[in-house]
Amino acid sequence: MIGTIGKVIEILLSLAQTVAIILALVISIRALRADESRTSAETMLKFAQILDEGVDFGIYLALEHDTHILKKRGGKFTEDDLDKFLGDLELLGEACDKKVIDEDMAYDAFSHEVTKVVQNPEIAAYLTTIRREDPTFFRGIDDLKNSFDDYERRHPN
Repeated sequence: MIGTIGKVIEILLSLAQTVAIILALVISIRALRADESRTSAETMLKFAQILDEGVDFGIYLALEHDTHILKKRGGKFTEDDLDKFLGDLELLGEACDKKVIDEDMAYDAFSHEVTKVVQNPEIAAYLTTIRREDPTFFRGIDDLKNSFDDYERRHPN
């Protein structure tokens, strides 16, 4: 009788240990997801800050107001300024592609800006010109726009 009680206790302890391990895993997974979400938000905010300052913000305002960007077309910015802006957007695309920024956050925060860039005829002409030298220049922006378009198809209003 004592042997049977001992086996039951052993089974119950083993079961309790298994439940405790499973609970610990669930808690760890939730903590990891919270950390990933926090990291995503922090990275998204850093990119938002970069794009909301200096030359990047000036170019964005020119896009919003449909005014010329480059000095040679009557705008306020040099090709180097535009390269910096496009480079920042390309880095954003890399962060999104590598899942450093959550897809929902990236779409909500940046899809409008990226769409304005891709649809702007002055930027399109500039990209066509520089891509004659290297067709891969700033392709990350096109990839980012495509990922936002895909997101819209998967998440209709």
